[in-house]
Amino acid sequence: MEFNEASRLLLNEENDNNNFAYLLMKNELDFYEIFISEDILLFDQRKVSKNLRLKKIKNSSLPDEWKSFLIAEILLQWALIELKLGSVFVAFSEIRRAIILLEEIKTAKPEFIYTYKSLGVLHSLIGTIPEGFSWVKSLIHLEGTISLGKNETKKFFEFAKLRKDIFYLESVAANAFIVSFLENNPEEGFLFWSKSSDVTQANPLNALVGAKLAMKSSKNDEALKILSFVIETKKEKLPYLFFLDGLTKLQQLNLAAENDFKKYLNHFHGNSYLKETYQKLSWCALLKKDTTLYKFYLSKIGENGNNITDEDRQAQNDFLKNEIPDFILLKCRLLFDGGYSNRSLKLLEPRVASYYKNPKLKTECAYRMGRILQSQKEFKGALLYFNDVVQSDPKFKTFYSSAALLYSGHIWEKLGDYNKSCQAYRNTLKTKPEQYSRSIHQKAKTGIIRLGSCI
Repeated sequence: MEFNEASRLLLNEENDNNNFAYLLMKNELDFYEIFISEDILLFDQRKVSKNLRLKKIKNSSLPDEWKSFLIAEILLQWALIELKLGSVFVAFSEIRRAIILLEEIKTAKPEFIYTYKSLGVLHSLIGTIPEGFSWVKSLIHLEGTISLGKNETKKFFEFAKLRKDIFYLESVAANAFIVSFLENNPEEGFLFWSKSSDVTQANPLNALVGAKLAMKSSKNDEALKILSFVIETKKEKLPYLFFLDGLTKLQQLNLAAENDFKKYLNHFHGNSYLKETYQKLSWCALLKKDTTLYKFYLSKIGENGNNITDEDRQAQNDFLKNEIPDFILLKCRLLFDGGYSNRSLKLLEPRVASYYKNPKLKTECAYRMGRILQSQKEFKGALLYFNDVVQSDPKFKTFYSSAALLYSGHIWEKLGDYNKSCQAYRNTLKTKPEQYSRSIHQKAKTGIIRLGSCI
């Protein structure tokens, strides 16, 4: 994250007329600065450089495959920036241009290994797009599957590992995220990253990847440990690490999380995760039983940030509903999300009968119990609770019932009953919950793809 020093070093490379790698590195420097800061003025300033770099590469004497690869990488980096800033159509148009170039290289020069670095990730992600977002496939004109993408990223990983290639760590992260998030095997994904990553955890980007993978695999304590290696001044350059600090602590019910969320707000000047941060601060206030402070933070949700991420949209929904979450169910949710299922179960189980008498809280209670038992591999009990969720919300007005179908599909898949698993995933795609719809549908589509015969 030493952007000034990186810029100084790259400036020296500009004098080498035969080295065009520095153009990609300069673009990557722009990418990290803008993507992290969400600075619109910086975005407008640096975008001019993007077109100059593309022109310089196009007019160079590089072999065609290298020209296309470098141009595609630059286009993809800017597409991610556009996507984060909310310019969806522009982003996918840039992705389409990059894909066309990469596919052309793959056809003309299948032995050119660098093609598979990004194309594998794209093939994996495209394969999981739900039917409701089929316009994306039409726009970028690409078909793909998780298995195809994984084979391509693995092929590049083996090459990068052997050669100690500059893109080695990027390849490790890509493979780990495909295993964790797309193949629904988070423990294997985190283990893959931990064994393959050879950069110190004090590196902020390395810590970010490691912490996200650890949290996905319910290893909250491990995530906290990883984040603790990064010193405060480094986190100031990547403020999202403050947010993760707060989240991992909150999932322990440690109210020191409040300070970390405030640090995120102090050091981040963009719009992402602001609504979620104020939501989490409102929960901190609630855990302190300070309803006045709770309402103050809740009001801030409506005044700040955007609705691009599922988490920010969920926070906005909380603001609009203006309801105080149930104290015990909130604690159970946080503990479970942190991987502390035994603590969550101990808190909730004695109160199930009482919650079942309250129609407003029964659905969430059944959902929480189902998720706890699922994590403990008590699949029979989990399925019964998930069935209660669906029965109590037959019109799927809440995300609890949609997610209950999804996780029932996961359980049947684990048990080897692929027909029931497939049906659960298909039923999930028929629901239209107000919250988390995009992520729930993507996970259901990914499940269908994993089963293969379900398609």
